[in-house]
Amino acid sequence: MINKMISCLCQRASFEGASRRLRMRASIAQHFPHPEVRPKGASKDGFTLVEVLVAMAILGTVVISMMALMTSQARTLSDIEEKVFAGIVAENVLAQTMAARQSPNISVTSGEEQLAGRDWAWTQNVTRHEDLPLLQISVVVTRAEQPQVLSTLTALRGSE
Repeated sequence: MINKMISCLCQRASFEGASRRLRMRASIAQHFPHPEVRPKGASKDGFTLVEVLVAMAILGTVVISMMALMTSQARTLSDIEEKVFAGIVAENVLAQTMAARQSPNISVTSGEEQLAGRDWAWTQNVTRHEDLPLLQISVVVTRAEQPQVLSTLTALRGSE
């Protein structure tokens, strides 16, 4: 009788363990289906090496293009900044000439100014206007060390 009870308990424990194992297998199969269980035409999980290499090549091309664009924009911004500062220098020189009580002499004068931590060279040319009884004052501004003209400003003033 005792043997029968032990045998019955063992079968019952074995059945419960098997049932638990089957439930675990079903749960795992839902999350990680076996390759043969997947329907035909279903994609595999993950990427192949070729797909990864193509994606990296595309990403590299995009990154290099963006870096080139950013470098170009920084250079353009620097050029615009120089032209703006040169225009300010030209306006300052012209404003001083226009604000003077006496009319300037007909001549060419030059000088240097410092603005925004940079040295600027300017040349002012005062001539008589061709058609009107006025003085034409032209100011040309360059960087002190470079001959490239960055700003030109012209104004007319009455002659006394």
